[in-house]
Amino acid sequence: MEQLGEAGRLLKLKKCALNWVKRSYVIREYTTAQSIMTFSYEQFCDSPQSLKTLFEEATGEKINPEKDPLLKIKDYPRARIENKNKQQVSRLSQTEIEVIVEILRRHSALTSFFGYTPESWLLGTG
Repeated sequence: MEQLGEAGRLLKLKKCALNWVKRSYVIREYTTAQSIMTFSYEQFCDSPQSLKTLFEEATGEKINPEKDPLLKIKDYPRARIENKNKQQVSRLSQTEIEVIVEILRRHSALTSFFGYTPESWLLGTG
């Protein structure tokens, strides 16, 4: 995205944020209507084993990626699960973060549903 220049990059980020909003409304509606268990990326990264156990208890199904090809993620070698959000957000400029937060702030009930407070990005805590 560097070749876009600042104005082009900001426009692209606005579109990405608006697309996240659009898709997230659909996901929230569907998961709520179907009573589907949800968890955030951060929760998964912080405690994958406890979420695995919670899922298995709720569904009665065992998760075994080694035996189920549908659970294999591409051809990546096994690696420790790690939250990459801070690293990714640090690649954005303050102006870019402000643009994204401005869009998401208008949808605070949606971001709260998913456990996010984009304003914390402005403080460097999210």
